[in-house]
Amino acid sequence: MVIVRTLQITLAGLLLLAAGCRKAKPAAGDLTGSLLSGGVERTYVYRLPTSLDPAQKPWPMVLALHGRLGTGAQQEQLTHFSTLADKEGFIVVYPDGVEKSWADGRPGSPAQEKGIDDVAFLSALIDEFVNNQGADKTRVFVAGMSNGAMMSYRLACDLSDKVAAIGPVAGLMYTGIVDTCKPKRPVPVMIFAGTEDPLMPYEGGPVGSDTGGEVLSAVKTLETWAKLNGCQGEPTQSTPTDADPNDGTTLTLSTASGCSAGAEVKLFTVNEGGHTWPGGNQYLPEGFIGKTSRDVDASQTLWEFFKAHPMQ
Repeated sequence: MVIVRTLQITLAGLLLLAAGCRKAKPAAGDLTGSLLSGGVERTYVYRLPTSLDPAQKPWPMVLALHGRLGTGAQQEQLTHFSTLADKEGFIVVYPDGVEKSWADGRPGSPAQEKGIDDVAFLSALIDEFVNNQGADKTRVFVAGMSNGAMMSYRLACDLSDKVAAIGPVAGLMYTGIVDTCKPKRPVPVMIFAGTEDPLMPYEGGPVGSDTGGEVLSAVKTLETWAKLNGCQGEPTQSTPTDADPNDGTTLTLSTASGCSAGAEVKLFTVNEGGHTWPGGNQYLPEGFIGKTSRDVDASQTLWEFFKAHPMQ
């Protein structure tokens, strides 16, 4: 136990160091904005791609939430959602958490400790883009990394009237919100989880970061959302193509279908994968955060899933 706790502290410190060393700036073409929420000025980076066709207005929107110790600009670098948004024609917004954290329900989150209402902030941010930037209120999606992934579950629980579908990456469902999660409608979910993630235990248990808390296993997270969405039968499994045999990972896809309003729940298990964004940047050495899968591009795959699941 002492060895495990030391490893968790070391990893948290390395993440802090990495965040401090990479003071990412918004990518070329990205814009910055702010709004007042709960008496706090909240900031965000966003992309309005030149490919947006005014005739197609309103447009889909993706909220991309960074992990603990990250920023919106770093989430853009990690995921390359802006490049995809330019190609596919959607708005992407990268909000900044308070003290580089999200109030996802866990008592250890700095934002949670400060009494920040991130559900209210992200709800107001959605309203801003729907009312003033041409976002489609029926096609607002949330993708998150780590702490941001855990925040996406909370939004699906508390803001299902505004969020059409979610895509948590390297983040499982916090046990403390399971019993109170009461979505107003079925919410499609696509999860990416690495079996060798040193911070987010695939089999469930304590989170190995300074925010702490315990999470369900990846399979229990899938089952929880399958139940919430009224899915029928046992999840089916398939083995996607090992597109990059040299990356040291393979994929298993579990799918819960036959759900209310077509709200599928999918789990990409990244066998041997770490605390990483599949297809994204290897933001720390493999020895610290594990392997990044090159068998799937999480951003592209999430976007295809989102396109297929507008709000019913």
